[in-house]
Amino acid sequence: MPEKEKKIYDSQPQFALVMLIGALVAIFGTGIWSLVKGPVSPSIAGGAAAAVAVLLAAAIVLQWPATILDDAPDNEGQVSTMRIGMLAVVLTFCVLMLNEGWAKERIPSLAGQSEWVWLVTAAFLGKTVQKYAEVQEKKKELDVGKAATTVPPKEEVPELKKVA
Repeated sequence: MPEKEKKIYDSQPQFALVMLIGALVAIFGTGIWSLVKGPVSPSIAGGAAAAVAVLLAAAIVLQWPATILDDAPDNEGQVSTMRIGMLAVVLTFCVLMLNEGWAKERIPSLAGQSEWVWLVTAAFLGKTVQKYAEVQEKKKELDVGKAATTVPPKEEVPELKKVA
């Protein structure tokens, strides 16, 4: 039986497992370090928590790559740069909040940080506009496809007489 051709959106469970193991090592390594050597500095603990968040997000994307596709793989979905961009923005926000929160040992206040709100809003707005454009393009392709497959009305073909 021939081996199935691997596509970019096929699941990569081995790499996802490596990322998950890395996240678990960071979690348990930080805990063991604090038991053996004493409390870990908040900045190191925050960095470990941020690293865990990134590793878990990478593991999710590797295990279920449809999360970054613009359509289902069966419908010829392609990797969506906007979804990757959104993932990067959200992960950056989460990493900074985790790291800062651990360092200050409280959840950082978002008051007075309107840049973040505008950045996230702009990212979501960009995703909305992109999805709308993709839907319109797909509708146009379907309309063209329907027009090409419709059978034109039959024209009367004059009968040919056999010449003997």
